[in-house]
Formats: sequence, structure tokens, C-alpha cells
Amino acid sequence: LEKYTNLSEKEKIEIKSLKRGECLMFIGAEHILTKIESADFEKEIIELSSSIFFVDELAKVYSLNIANLIIRCAIEIESLIKDIYRKEKGCDPKSPGDCLTWMDSEWNLSKKTVSIISPYFHFESLKKFAPFDYKNNSEDDYYSIYNAIKHDRVKNIKKANLYILIRIVGALFILNVIYRGEKIY
Repeated sequence: LEKYTNLSEKEKIEIKSLKRGECLMFIGAEHILTKIESADFEKEIIELSSSIFFVDELAKVYSLNIANLIIRCAIEIESLIKDIYRKEKGCDPKSPGDCLTWMDSEWNLSKKTVSIISPYFHFESLKKFAPFDYKNNSEDDYYSIYNAIKHDRVKNIKKANLYILIRIVGALFILNVIYRGEKIY
């Protein structure tokens, strides 16, 4: 974190003493400690980090609980992209894929990155990532994995892992920011 920010000693102490549900937000040169109000599934992910240590070595850990979280996030994503499309274009989309293609051309979704700074998430490979930057049917394609899990959980349960969960939550975060009309740089 020090290499990305210019934190004072007080702020370093605040970061070390963060409690579940708190975060340090960066707004320009200011750092603000805040409480996060989250949806139920976001709270469940934080709770999951109490059971599974969120590190690269365990990124492929899978479970039915993780599968359910992935499915719930994907349902929110599908709804959001359709709502954004309707709001911006004034008509119904043909498919979620059409929505994403249009949104990428409008907002460069594939270039938008998420940075995770949390005392509970210790991934090196997922500290900063672009959730919409993936090739179809690759291991990063959370949407194809969501559909595989949705249609045959037993056969595809190993795909329902922490890595995909974090990527899909990152995508949902970006879409929520766009939906609220906030600018992403």
C-alpha cells in the first residue's frame, strides 16, 4: 500500500486497525476511513474470508456457497447492464452480451480496473485487475463460468472458486458505479 500512496503514520495505524466492514477510501490526496454499508452477499463474502484465507494459493478453492454467491452476483450484473442499457439507449437490449459490447465501446469497460485494499484479502494476483478484460471461455470469463454453474452445478462445481468470485464482484462494483452515474477514471 505504501508504494501506491503517501500515508501518514496515523493513517498507517488506522489501516492496521481496520475492523470488518471498514475501509480506507482514497479521494485525490485525502484518505478517509469509512464504514461500508454492503448488500447481504457482500457481507457473506467478508464472512467467507473468516473461513478461507484469501490468498493466491487458495484462489481455486471451490464450494456450493461460493457457487451461490457467484450466481447471485451474476444475476445482479445481468439486471444492471440491462437497466443501464435501457436508461442510456432508450430501448431494450437483445442480449446481455449486446449490452456489454455497447458498454465497452461507451466506457471502455475492459480497461477499468479494481484495486483491492483490505486486511482480509491477501491475493497478490488480484490486488489490481480488470474484471471485464477477458477472452470468452477463458478461466477469467466469469460470465461463462456463471452459466456453466447455473446449468450444471455438480459437473462444474470446481469452476465456482474464489478467483472467479472476486472477479465477478469486481465487475459488479464497476457496474454499480456506472449505474449511480459516477465517473470512473
